[in-house]
Amino acid sequence: MIWLQRLLAGFGVLYVLQALYSEDASRGLQNVCFFFIPFSLVFALLIDLRWDRRLLVYCGVVVAAEALIFGAIGFGQYAMRDLFWNDEVMLANDFHVYFRVNSLFWDPNIFGRYLALATVIAVTVMLWTRRVPTALALSGGAIVLLVAMAMTFSQSSYAALLAGLAALAALRWSLRWTTAVCVVGIAGAAIAALAAGSIDLSTSNRVNKDTGGRANLISGGLELFADRPVWGYGSGSFSEAFEEQITDGPALVSESHTEPVTVAAEQGALGLVAYAALVGVALWVLASGLGTMMPGIRGSPQSAGPPAIAAAAILAAMIALLVHTVTYAGFFEDPITWVLLAAGSVLAADRAGDDQATERASTDGSAVPAEA
Repeated sequence: MIWLQRLLAGFGVLYVLQALYSEDASRGLQNVCFFFIPFSLVFALLIDLRWDRRLLVYCGVVVAAEALIFGAIGFGQYAMRDLFWNDEVMLANDFHVYFRVNSLFWDPNIFGRYLALATVIAVTVMLWTRRVPTALALSGGAIVLLVAMAMTFSQSSYAALLAGLAALAALRWSLRWTTAVCVVGIAGAAIAALAAGSIDLSTSNRVNKDTGGRANLISGGLELFADRPVWGYGSGSFSEAFEEQITDGPALVSESHTEPVTVAAEQGALGLVAYAALVGVALWVLASGLGTMMPGIRGSPQSAGPPAIAAAAILAAMIALLVHTVTYAGFFEDPITWVLLAAGSVLAADRAGDDQATERASTDGSAVPAEA
């Protein structure tokens, strides 16, 4: 866990330093003041908590209740064909045959992300619970959330949900078979989309249109990275740099909608290496020790108690969130990221401590660890 904390602190310091020469220092400073500093404090406070069964249950209930409330508001918006805010979404709804809702969130994609993560957590508990009423209640709630997510028309949220469910399948049943099914499924979906004409690779303009403008943002971000491959254009500078270097007019974007590309353009190889190391260590920490508890990774089903189930939910939710950030962005700016990292790292440390205590007990020939 110490390495995760060091990497989080190191990336934050690097982001602050790179804001000093940013093409848009104001936005970089806003990100530091409104996201990095307060969320770092939240992380520091959460890792001091004892994430026992009671706290985990309370948090799960709050997440589920909020998701259902947000979903109900989304249903109301869809029925009345009216949103609370975000003029861009309102204008887009006037020109589309479909109507996107955002509930109390600014962006429908972020609303969809929350619903996807809440669904992943609900499915996790549903997969391991032995109580039929609990399983039925969670099933009903998950269906409601799926219907609400459908009204966001967020493709990135569906991708995140599928990634989270795939992670759960690997943990609950079989890592090998889940990997094989995912590879075959992705290849089959790509072939079917090409054959049906849903994806047209004939021209770059067509590809950009099919991806909702993402292709141009990604290619432009890669061009920015190629111009300054080492240190980038500075923290929070993507929109300004994209406008000056790639387009002749206002870019009207704040990121590439692909987190690694945004990091590469703004922070260069320095930030990209730090970001990759942070993501890798985070996944390693959240997954550490689960191999002996999850039946899908040769673990014992009986050893998957409430802490292990919570750890599985956090790992699956983090994988879903990472997929969403690759297709939409918003990794460090989302407080859920920091909560998952804090809770997951504490649970991982507890598992490591339990394993060490068990090993010492078996070595000493005693049934009770010396620390007890």
